[in-house]
Amino acid sequence: MVLDTGAPITSLSRAASHQLAALGLLRFTSQPNFYFLTQTAIEGRPVGVAARLDRLQIVGLLGLDFLSLFEDIHFNLPSMTLRLVPPVL
Repeated sequence: MVLDTGAPITSLSRAASHQLAALGLLRFTSQPNFYFLTQTAIEGRPVGVAARLDRLQIVGLLGLDFLSLFEDIHFNLPSMTLRLVPPVL
């Protein structure tokens, strides 16, 4: 999984989308190459399928749509730790 702050949407590789579909974890949307993940923390949010991820050997890419769910995002370079802080309700 790759974090890409320049990508507007979260995407899956074609290989990952085929595996998730076989497990019944993807639902079709009205847009081609977009699906809803089911039984996940981001259920109900559309994800794209990008062939370029297969070429780069990347299973999935977290985009700005995912990051926008959090109020604060902290990345500690020495420990390579990402901390996502949800908004206070």
